[in-house]
Amino acid sequence: MTRRKLAIITISYSLALLYAVSFFYYLDQSAVLNILHYSRLVALMFFILFIGASALALGKRWGRDVLVYGNVVFFAVGMWVLILFPDLVQFRQFSEAAFFRSILLGGMFLAVVIAAFFTQSQIRLIINPEWKYSRKSILVIDDDEGIQMTLKRILLNRGYSVLSALSGEKGIQVAINQHPDLVLLDVILPGMKGRSVCAELKKEDRTKDIPVIFLTAKDSEDDIKAEMEVGGVGHMTKPIKTKVLLNEIKRVLG
Repeated sequence: MTRRKLAIITISYSLALLYAVSFFYYLDQSAVLNILHYSRLVALMFFILFIGASALALGKRWGRDVLVYGNVVFFAVGMWVLILFPDLVQFRQFSEAAFFRSILLGGMFLAVVIAAFFTQSQIRLIINPEWKYSRKSILVIDDDEGIQMTLKRILLNRGYSVLSALSGEKGIQVAINQHPDLVLLDVILPGMKGRSVCAELKKEDRTKDIPVIFLTAKDSEDDIKAEMEVGGVGHMTKPIKTKVLLNEIKRVLG
């Protein structure tokens, strides 16, 4: 385990403890404060943040999203109370009001810090190393709509953005206009065949650097050699297995 990951786990456990204490504090104060419903709402938000921090400490990646969005909501609610409805913050004693306001303002400041911390690219990569691929776009050129739908579902679920084309000619135009990070290219296409498509992509200045992985039912050494000669960087045999597909994509994009 790296030091950075250990640091994030430590921070997550600390936040979980802080949120737990805050949760019980607001539950206890809800019987005293005049704004009973708001106090309970804050207590609920701290409970949700406690779940997010605990989940992240246990290695659950979704815990980061709960912390980020939960703290954004917490800040928004705090602003709503302090600015739009200042009359709601009225207590039996001035000391209660001052203490409550200080707790609320401190929580709002902490919410901004926590949200900013967990949205950093380096932190997101430590929590979820696969996040670096989520900004990548992949063009699938295949005349089989069933394969198109299957690949699109797999790739979208992993955070990739997906472009598609049912013919080689259309695929070339999409690649020129959209400049994807990777092309998954069927060998047998209507009209222009896959190898010719790859050769054209490598001739074009705007697409020559885009890596191409061939998809084909053939798996002979001669077929693979021919694909590599026209500029391919990978070869996968149909039917495509999800794990093999994702590993090959990561190898090429990594």
